[in-house]
Amino acid sequence: MEVTITTDETQAEIYFTLDGSEPTISSPKYTVPLTLSENTKVKAIAVHPEKQPSYVDSAIYYKAYQIQSIRNISQPAPKYSGRGERTLINSVRATSAFGDKEWQGYEATDADVILDLGRMRIVKKVTVGCLSDNMSWIFLPVRIEVRTSADGVEFSPIKARAYEIPSANEGVFIRDLSVDINPLEARYVAVKVKNIGTCPPWHGGAGGKAWLFIDQIFVE
Repeated sequence: MEVTITTDETQAEIYFTLDGSEPTISSPKYTVPLTLSENTKVKAIAVHPEKQPSYVDSAIYYKAYQIQSIRNISQPAPKYSGRGERTLINSVRATSAFGDKEWQGYEATDADVILDLGRMRIVKKVTVGCLSDNMSWIFLPVRIEVRTSADGVEFSPIKARAYEIPSANEGVFIRDLSVDINPLEARYVAVKVKNIGTCPPWHGGAGGKAWLFIDQIFVE
């Protein structure tokens, strides 16, 4: 994949990193589009000779399978249904604003889908992009479950990863959460992303229905 980095400041120079570290003026200078061939987190900063440096911007790129179709076992809330049924597999990332049309939101329910990879492939990891915006009653999931199948009928036992319930406001951010699988062949991948259910006791809306927001599911 070819990645282009731009800035509106014509006199600014862009510096970047590909290893997750924070970019500085000692980092490589951006001059030509970057060519990526594996999972990479790109971070960049614009430095102007007469102004303060920009904030650090970043993007994560996954070398993942193109998903042929998705079947929703559960449905997102109508007002947060994103761009339709392909929202979670269109490879377009959402911003941290929960009103972004690349998010799908689930109120007090789990996101439960089955992905069709189109043919048998080696599957080793599933990653889900999730939003945390606690003051908007949006929380990261407490568990992600993955099952695989060759025929879409008989599925393997659940492979899961659990996450802790937040003990305080975590702020607004996007977190990509992954479940590793012992490499195996499969065509269908069932993914269930578990909603926290209700806002925790410390929250201003304690006991109220909590939201789960996800933007993409990647299968490697």
